[in-house]
Amino acid sequence: MKLADGAVYLDANATVPLRPEALGAMIAAEKDSFANPSAPYPAGKKARETLESARSSILSKLGLEGELVFTGSGTEANHLAILSAAESRPEKRVLMSSIEHPSCLELRDRLRKLGVATEEFGVDSSGAADLACLNDLLEKTASLVVLMCAHNETGVIQPVEEALRICRGKGVLFHTDAVQAFGKVPLPLSGEVPDTLSIAAHKIGGPKGIGALFFRKGTRLLPMLFGGGQERGLRASTEAVPLAAAFAAAASAADLLSYGDTGKLRDMIEERIAAVSPGTLFYGKNRARLPNTSFFSLQGADGRDIQKRLAGERFYVGTGSACHGEGSEMPGVIVQMGWQEASFPLRVSLPRETDPEEAEAFVEALARSIKVV
Repeated sequence: MKLADGAVYLDANATVPLRPEALGAMIAAEKDSFANPSAPYPAGKKARETLESARSSILSKLGLEGELVFTGSGTEANHLAILSAAESRPEKRVLMSSIEHPSCLELRDRLRKLGVATEEFGVDSSGAADLACLNDLLEKTASLVVLMCAHNETGVIQPVEEALRICRGKGVLFHTDAVQAFGKVPLPLSGEVPDTLSIAAHKIGGPKGIGALFFRKGTRLLPMLFGGGQERGLRASTEAVPLAAAFAAAASAADLLSYGDTGKLRDMIEERIAAVSPGTLFYGKNRARLPNTSFFSLQGADGRDIQKRLAGERFYVGTGSACHGEGSEMPGVIVQMGWQEASFPLRVSLPRETDPEEAEAFVEALARSIKVV
């Protein structure tokens, strides 16, 4: 995907540009639905209608029976789900996979201060959650289990449906972070309904500054923001109606079928990389992955150096999750998978608009960067 300056952008798991459909919906809502949706007069009612239409549209796209509260981000949605379960349940014990997003894992200190114990279950060498370990941990009662739908770095789709069934059998709440999966692949749930599920607009071409938490009817949520009755009393503050409208438009425009061609491009890129750099380690390659994601270590080359060289040629890739800081430490998922001795990785995450010529040009630039090292 080419940016306005001609650079090729290959870091879609970090964020993607605002889609035209989302921009159009946001401008229309700013113009026609600008009023406070809590206001009783017609302009307020119009804003309320736009907000509820957006909520209904996103719920329909999720394909799950339940409710939706808008948040300021996927991070906030994760916090709302996890802290609500931890504080409202008597068991005071939360289990998370060891590869969760930092917005989940870095709640551990907060939970401990609240008197809630936290424990982790690991992953196998392919990056998939170890459900045998989870089963063992659930021999003791727990409030909540947290397992993401798809990993933001490896792209590995997690065994969420099976984990949810385990939790149902134990009477434990289940939360899944679907921020990376939503709009890219069918959610790995097959009709099962989690207690809570988080999504974010900017990963699918919506605006930054808005996310949402899906919750099953009857699931108890405890608000983190106070001072108003907005969002059914779950999130005080005037609702961002234009952002919600843009989020819904981006979700409606997300075509899962279009990622099939993206997957073919990803596979071609990996084949070409393996040819120019034999011994490259592709993480999670033997598992179902997000079709746009390749996470790999080049033999004898530090991904951080390669990233800089690629940026000099105007190809923008990642070295891991943007939420892990500046990338000075080996991504935790690689350590958890047992590859501590591997070289620092690169993450290529293709936008839907990536074309074969851009993919070919990237591989050629990567080959040049490897030769310089």
